[in-house]
This record gives sequence, C-alpha cells and structure tokens, in this order.
Amino acid sequence: MDLLQGVQDGLQENGGDRAEVPAGESDAANLEKLLKIVKKLNLSVENEEQLKGVLKKKADMGMLGGFMPESLQNIGSAEENSVPEDGAIMFLYLIVLVSLVFLVLAFFGYKLYRSHADRERKREEKRRVKQQKKKK
Repeated sequence: MDLLQGVQDGLQENGGDRAEVPAGESDAANLEKLLKIVKKLNLSVENEEQLKGVLKKKADMGMLGGFMPESLQNIGSAEENSVPEDGAIMFLYLIVLVSLVFLVLAFFGYKLYRSHADRERKREEKRRVKQQKKKK
C-alpha cells in the first residue's frame, strides 16, 4: 500500500491531473490498464508484484474509483516518454572521455613537437653563426 500511496503522492506533487475514465469501463478494464502501466515502469520484481497485489485488492473491492491520473493514461505511448537505455548513455560518456583524452594527448604532442623544432632551429642558427665567424 505504501508504493501505491507513493505513486499517488508523486502525481499530486508533480501536478498530475486526474481525468475521468469513460463510464463504460469497469474496474477490471481499469485494472488491466494499470497493470500494463506497471509493466512499463521498470520497477524491481518485488515492488512490481507488491503494486500489482494492491491494485488487484482495490479492484476486487471496487475501489479503483472510476478515475485514473491523466499522466498515467498515456505512459509509454509516445516516443518522447521513452528514456534512453543505459548502454546508450554509457556509450556517449565513453565517446566524450576518449575525445578528451585524445585532445589532451594531441595538445601535449604538439607542444613537444614545437619545442623540439625550436631547439633544432636554434642549433642550426648557432652553427651558421659559428661558421660565419670562422670565415672572417
């Protein structure tokens, strides 16, 4: 019962409006809709079974009330409600991290190259100056 109360409290906190379910639908039809919604919530098996049990008890007692929160009626029906999988998010993090490492290595590699090139240029200039002094 605590889980159901938590869902109801969460809906109230988030401004979830309640919409009347059409009068022709029975508690059994409402129960079926709610059970489908529970499957889409990706709860742990224990919590899902607990919530299903509470909903079935309320349906048996005729206490589903003939209304369901409007935000629950369309859950999972639109692609905008879908959440990216953990694998996709982890792949994105991996790409970002690899890019950062590559950029840092490229930066230090460039600095090392420039330092080496400057050192070689200075050596060449010293050799030229030395050769010019010998010629005089």
